[in-house]
Amino acid sequence: MHKPGIDDTHEERRLLTSIIAHIPSGVFWKGRDFRYRGCNQAFARSAGVDRPEDIVGKTDYELAWEKEQADYFRACDRLVMEENRALLNIEEVERQADGRQAILLTSKVPLRDDEGRVCGVLGIDTDISHLKQVENELRQIRAELESRVQQRTAELSAANEQLRREIRDRERAEEALRASEERYRLVSELTSDYAYSFSVEPGGRCRAEWLTDAFSRISGHPPSAIENGDWGRITHPDDLPIVERRIRCLLAGQSVVNEFRIIARDGHIRWLRDHARPIWSESERRVIRILGAAQDITDRKQAEEEARRHQAALAQVARLTTLGELAAQLAHELNQPLCTMVGNAQTAQRLLAAPAPDMAELRDALNDIVTFGKQAATVIKQLREFLRQQQPRPIILNVQRTIEEIAGLLEADARQHAARVRFDIADDLPAIRGDPIQLQQVLLNLVRNGLEAMSLPQETPRELIVNASRHAPEGVILRVSDNGVGIDPATAERLFEPFFTTKPAGLGLGLAICRSIIEAHGGRMWAEPRPDRGTTFCAVLPALGEETSS
Repeated sequence: MHKPGIDDTHEERRLLTSIIAHIPSGVFWKGRDFRYRGCNQAFARSAGVDRPEDIVGKTDYELAWEKEQADYFRACDRLVMEENRALLNIEEVERQADGRQAILLTSKVPLRDDEGRVCGVLGIDTDISHLKQVENELRQIRAELESRVQQRTAELSAANEQLRREIRDRERAEEALRASEERYRLVSELTSDYAYSFSVEPGGRCRAEWLTDAFSRISGHPPSAIENGDWGRITHPDDLPIVERRIRCLLAGQSVVNEFRIIARDGHIRWLRDHARPIWSESERRVIRILGAAQDITDRKQAEEEARRHQAALAQVARLTTLGELAAQLAHELNQPLCTMVGNAQTAQRLLAAPAPDMAELRDALNDIVTFGKQAATVIKQLREFLRQQQPRPIILNVQRTIEEIAGLLEADARQHAARVRFDIADDLPAIRGDPIQLQQVLLNLVRNGLEAMSLPQETPRELIVNASRHAPEGVILRVSDNGVGIDPATAERLFEPFFTTKPAGLGLGLAICRSIIEAHGGRMWAEPRPDRGTTFCAVLPALGEETSS
């Protein structure tokens, strides 16, 4: 007979945690001081906090509810803990954090410590607003049926057989209404989300165990469309790399959250935000199941796209404003020394043209030219120091994870340019020490430069490759390659100079800042033309423990 062991306990605990996190009902628990000790995501949303962790230590008076509601909750909690008894199936009217008034079915039970003393309260509430609506509809329908039966009975009082038929009709109607009530309850629980479970065979092949009905409602496809884990059949072609990378991460035991597009059965494009978690078997040393839930975020993505266009326009205005201010300040600072230098140079010319030049006055004029020339050089040096980036705040970084964190943003930028980003990230990369924000800034800048280089019409599909691999003996090399117009060798040598740019509206600072960041991390950076078409920007970073001394 199998005896439960530590692995069984851990598996049961993970399963319980997964169930609490995914059920549509709100689950919460408090201590005797009436402060929350935890909750699941469904309860966090109704309480007006972003994450379950944010509710810890708060009371009902510190959350989104009105004081009368908080008073009522406090009274119920006190009754449960002081009288050591459960309050089950209490109907409550509660105003949610989003302003919606909901009807909840709530149960609360006392929590006990190891010595059996009451140490808190555990509660669960389920939104039954839709169920109540269905009940009202049922009452109206039943009232209508009763009216019909009474009318027919009055009219056909002598026809008992007809009366029995009416009664049978009524019973069938009530049965149909009960079935309808159950369907309404399920719909209200699922709303716009769907959940799924896939089993994973030893070879990595996935098979659907179950898939909720909301999948078909969102996508228009039957569950059989992905019964073998073949998401590629309904995924938008440009987002296939996201799905492929997602599957690799899941099979490697990593939980993932991805946003990608699917092509619904009616041909429309829908956006999904999919959370998935692999279940790992210690005995088999592999992932044996994948649990997940997805949400239709099409409306949100459309709003984000509109906001992004506005943001880009504002950024361009700010950029031009900054350039104007910088130019005005530079002109102001250089005007005086340059005017003085020109005046002294003219004086020197006049003196040299005289039959007997005054050498002392000529020497003074030339000395003034040198002095004010140095002053102008100081102004330029101060400007360069102003533009220099802050020193990085290094931490130990996983390069693959650092790139994954902004992969979605890079793919969104590529879609705006009708291009595609392909990631080629090695699995055996060494750890590095660096500032993640600055390194991600470098990667964003290089990708956006590559996308702009492919903005002109071209016959080949626009594709940008982000590659990360080992680079002996230094550490890690990052490559960003485009298939745009490319650059000539003379231009390549000047690309990293401050204020040098090939863009009509560019400042010429982006690549200079990128190189400064890489060099501040002990690395080096350069650009090279691709053999066929386009340009590759390379950045080498030392592995942990191999940083060059500054």
